[in-house]
Amino acid sequence: MFTVSECADRLKITQQRVKQLKRAYRTIGAAAFIHGNKGRAPASKNP
Repeated sequence: MFTVSECADRLKITQQRVKQLKRAYRTIGAAAFIHGNKGRAPASKNP
């Protein structure tokens, strides 16, 4: 088991972000790690 600090160092993200991901994982499971824009067209795409 890793501490929040160790996870942040290994993933090169902040400790706060580790806590957010951990909370989201408890709530919605593995879907917490999938980007929210997945499957959508880019905003900069020409029509």
